[in-house]
Amino acid sequence: MTTLRLATGFLLLFCAAAMAQPFTKISDQIVSNDGGDSRSVNWVDIDGDGDLDLFVTNGHSPGTNNFAYENLGNGVFDKITNSAIVQDSARSDGASWGDVDNDGDPDVFVANWYNDQNLFYINEGDWQFRRIAEGPPGGSMGFSESCSWADANNDGWLDLFIANSGNRQPERNAFYLATDGTSFTKIFDSPLSADAAASRSPNWADVDGDGDADMFVANEGDSPNHFFKNLLKENGKLAFEKITDGAIAKDAENSISGSWADVDNDGDFDLFVANLGQPNVLYLNDGRGNFQRQNAFSDSSRSFGSSWGDIDNDGDLDLFVANGWAKTGLNNHLFRNLLAETGTATFEEISGDPVVQDGGWSYGSSFADYDSDGDLDLFVAKWLNSKDENNALFRNDLANENNWLIVNCVGTTSNRSAIGATVRVKAKINGKSVWQMRQISGQDSYCGQNLQLHFGLGNAQSVDSLIVNWPSGVTQTVAISAINRSTTISEHR
Repeated sequence: MTTLRLATGFLLLFCAAAMAQPFTKISDQIVSNDGGDSRSVNWVDIDGDGDLDLFVTNGHSPGTNNFAYENLGNGVFDKITNSAIVQDSARSDGASWGDVDNDGDPDVFVANWYNDQNLFYINEGDWQFRRIAEGPPGGSMGFSESCSWADANNDGWLDLFIANSGNRQPERNAFYLATDGTSFTKIFDSPLSADAAASRSPNWADVDGDGDADMFVANEGDSPNHFFKNLLKENGKLAFEKITDGAIAKDAENSISGSWADVDNDGDFDLFVANLGQPNVLYLNDGRGNFQRQNAFSDSSRSFGSSWGDIDNDGDLDLFVANGWAKTGLNNHLFRNLLAETGTATFEEISGDPVVQDGGWSYGSSFADYDSDGDLDLFVAKWLNSKDENNALFRNDLANENNWLIVNCVGTTSNRSAIGATVRVKAKINGKSVWQMRQISGQDSYCGQNLQLHFGLGNAQSVDSLIVNWPSGVTQTVAISAINRSTTISEHR
């Protein structure tokens, strides 16, 4: 076992550790018997029945339909075939869901590449969708890689960022500001859309804790990644400043995606960057939006996506890393965070689990409790060297007795999907009061999304405090009377 103590006092372990295998690969479900150069993994309650449905994009050339699966509520899925969102034979990459028109159901934007027109669908209910093909952003096209909704100006309407890679020449990214639920203005004079690079993934987060959404863009090749600070709170109006100093704005390591998470439970969002052919990197946030680079993961894999989630419900965030695009199939990585056990952000690489041993090429991924048993399961979008490979569903069969809480947020003054809302939970774990923080996002890492928030509570017998910071600026304290359940919180007006 190799250990490294960082200047910040964090201890990061690079080791292959054996542990009880929490995951079981599920092979008898329709979701794991489909494949088609799959990219995006979106867990979202599309039909409003209280459980998480699944949307998966496919990027085949010359094109293939995307996949949608209805969760029947008993851990079983039904494939949707008669909906517009699975009938456009396009070469799709990323997708982002959000209640764009604030009518109570989630809508979706799909980013297409090879200069195909992007797809914008409004949810009409009962799995029926209306495509908006004219005007911004529905009429946009290019070599789009991925996209993400966020309320950049905190006006209650979701805005959209599209990452474009270009073909032989880099292409500018696109930023669309909403004027209402279906009308948008393309913003040309923002730093967000000024740079041309081979951008792969946009990731919003309130990095400096001032109540507005900042932006990290992962760039492939030798272009430095981009970091933009939102000046809404400082200026009283929407404006972005491109940050050009600091590690996350200077590093150029063939990056595919970034993933925000509070890995050390200190109340701010840290950043994991997945790189293609270069070591992946963790950047620790000092709470003011300044970052210190940590070479926390010594693997030099060909990484695309990553997913943070508390797989053992012990009160800290563990990490899955998806690898692909190589001459042969690659194993993925699973790192267990030992913060709850050691008091420091310590990562232990897990070997022997089916999640790790499942080869091929992996792209998007996302944790979600699809069977509503309180632990996080995992779906991975796959493809292997020009051959269809079935996507992978892994059920978490957690053997411990740790407690948990799932939180769903509904905006009223804020956007209905509550994208951008930050939820903090305090509970006494192992005799100590522990704060955890999560944020609802339009995209996690490379082509992943889950609008539910999951908190592992370890041996805590109750939640002492739950605080929601809404995009509207409202701070709401909610009493939680019971744990080991899912709760829905509506924003106070």
